[in-house]
Parts: sequence; C-alpha cells; structure tokens
Amino acid sequence: MKYILRVTLATMISIGLLASPAMASDWTASTSLSLKASDTQVKQGTKVAFTIHLKSKRKECYQNEPVRWYRNGVYKKTLHTNNKGIVKLQKKMNHTGTFRAKYLGKKVGHHPKRHVCHASQSRAVTVKVKRKH
Repeated sequence: MKYILRVTLATMISIGLLASPAMASDWTASTSLSLKASDTQVKQGTKVAFTIHLKSKRKECYQNEPVRWYRNGVYKKTLHTNNKGIVKLQKKMNHTGTFRAKYLGKKVGHHPKRHVCHASQSRAVTVKVKRKH
C-alpha cells in the first residue's frame, strides 16, 4: 500500500511540475552611445569620418538599430547600426558644427515576454572648420 501511495504522489508532483506556467522572460537593458570624429579641427572642404557605437549587454539592443544623427541640434537623418552596433559615415566639412547621435530605445512584446532597451545619446562633438584664404 505504501508503494502505491509513493508512486501516486510522485506521479502527481511530476504532472504538477509539467503543467506549471512557463517562466516569464521580461528583461530591461541599458544602452550607451558614443560618437567619435577622426579630426576636430580641419580646413574647409576636408572630409571627416564619424564613428557611432551603440553598446548594450543585449544584442537585440544594438544590432540593426536606428540611430538619429543631429547637427547643431537639428535632426538630419536616421542611420542603422551593423551587427556590432557600429555606424560609420563621412561628412565634407564646410562650416563648424556640433554633432550628436541619439538612440530612442525600444519596447517589444507584451507581458510575460516584454523586452525594453533604454534610450541613450552621445556626447556632443564639435568640429571646427578653418576657412581657406
């Protein structure tokens, strides 16, 4: 009799474990954005290479993500990161300008599978242009 009771109890416990709800997979990740210029003091007409790097512990927050590009506080265009979270662009400089990149973050899914990537922005980088004489 004790054997039947133990087998029945073990069966009920294992059925209970199998029928339990799935674990939630909510997560929230922070991001950081950096902007670097190849040169910050150039002659008029010189090209400057800019590198934007979006970083996070979660690849969903940095791979193929849109990043906004600003010059003197004015939105210019949206660029997309590669699989490593990097965007490279070149700009011919005719006037002094202050540049910044912004990542607006994202929210995907619904509870219990909600994924959140926090927004971030780079520091401002000023490129000074010396006029040709």
